[in-house]
Amino acid sequence: MRNSPAAAPGGHPGRPATRSVGPGQVALADREFFGVPLWRAFTATGVDLLWRVPANRILPVVTQLRDGAWLSRMRAGSGPARDEPVVVRDLAYQLKDRAGEGAADSYRLVTALRDARLYPARQLAALHRERREVESVFTEIKTHQRGARAVLSSKIPTRRPISQRHCL
Repeated sequence: MRNSPAAAPGGHPGRPATRSVGPGQVALADREFFGVPLWRAFTATGVDLLWRVPANRILPVVTQLRDGAWLSRMRAGSGPARDEPVVVRDLAYQLKDRAGEGAADSYRLVTALRDARLYPARQLAALHRERREVESVFTEIKTHQRGARAVLSSKIPTRRPISQRHCL
């Protein structure tokens, strides 16, 4: 299984990314990408999905699984897709800060990976946590390290790209 970014710049978030994924890959996405039509567009490519949904979006339990996750039916808010639910595996977890202090943040994930033995909930939560850590690095570079209006170019072939030098 290979990880693939689900984020797509511009337009409807995620639509262009459906051309970049396929069978044997896992597309990770955050809350902004959640929706039945987009879910169907991605799964039609054969990609497996692991998407964060709002923590207060609690889907009904259809079947409880051994690892604490459950199978559920996800419906579109309106339109014809509302009458055709998508079966997803839903899991919830909490994540404390690195120091273990303060209140834990609650997360809810839905996935097309329904087999709890092959894809335990703990491993899926860890995969999502890694995605968040990578995202934090990109945010740090974009907003703090590069400075105001600096362009991260790599047009000089003998030098490391600026984006790589920021990570050193």
